[in-house]
Amino acid sequence: MNRILNTWTSKPERKNYIEVGDPIYQKGDYRIFRQSSEVWLYTYKNVAINQLAGLNKELIDCLADGTEYPNKWLFDRAIENRENGLKLTH
Repeated sequence: MNRILNTWTSKPERKNYIEVGDPIYQKGDYRIFRQSSEVWLYTYKNVAINQLAGLNKELIDCLADGTEYPNKWLFDRAIENRENGLKLTH
């Protein structure tokens, strides 16, 4: 089992985690886990960065490579959640 920091419900004084199995896809420190039959969890190291209704390898590839992704909003939210989650880990 992998413990992933839930960036949406964690606070500095109380961290919440999501437990998932093995990653479905990985590139560098970015991974995709199947959280349920309809939800995919996207992570950076052990920090949750997106929860989506589909498997999107291109998003992970762009994040890992530092290249533009066609959906700027989705890409920017992943970066924002990554930074917020990393602040919670220190």
